[in-house]
Amino acid sequence: MLRWCAGYPPAVRLVAAKLLARAGQPLASFAAELGEDPLDGDVPGARAGLGAARRALSPAAAHLFGRLGLHDIATLRVATAPDASGKLVRKLFDELLSVNLVIEDGPGRYRFPDIVRHFARECGRELRDQDVVDAWMRLRQPVETAAVAGRGRSGALSQ
Repeated sequence: MLRWCAGYPPAVRLVAAKLLARAGQPLASFAAELGEDPLDGDVPGARAGLGAARRALSPAAAHLFGRLGLHDIATLRVATAPDASGKLVRKLFDELLSVNLVIEDGPGRYRFPDIVRHFARECGRELRDQDVVDAWMRLRQPVETAAVAGRGRSGALSQ
């Protein structure tokens, strides 16, 4: 069970509470019920807890979290330069650490608990959808700008 929770404290508490409520259930069947994907398992509150942790982040740290979710990487190595961007990246990782969304594995090395990695993937998919909308808007903007420039006194936009 602890491996399934990957050391993520909120997940450990939720799984333990569920297991305590099922005192008569064999441990092996409980573990099988959890399944391979932690967020597909019936662990009440796991998604809500992860969502709350993400909402506690600054917009930049939440964006980083989603972008990291797009890459299926076990260990993240962060070699930050002493310049402004390096300091910002370190600060964003500190935010992720503070809400238990990454675990520090050594100097400049971080990893996602499995349950968090699955959630990060979901957040990454949302970012990809936003990227599609942003790309569409960039393509539309010149058309809209030309339409505004071509307006007559009536103020109506031509379609």
